[in-house]
Amino acid sequence: MTRKKLRPAYPYFGGKAAIADRIWEALGADVANFVDPMCGSASVLLARPEPGKIETVNYCATNPLDPSC
Repeated sequence: MTRKKLRPAYPYFGGKAAIADRIWEALGADVANFVDPMCGSASVLLARPEPGKIETVNYCATNPLDPSC
């Protein structure tokens, strides 16, 4: 089942919206567990060509290099 590609609600500095399709071409549409540790506007997740079984999004608003984040 191919779903309609969703667009991010807002632009995100350093976001991957422009290359999201290329990322999915490299990963393949049948990735069972997609984890995006720095999701920003979630453009890669929203561009996913096929629904996944597990989708994990994590966002650290302060410092992504800080382990307490």
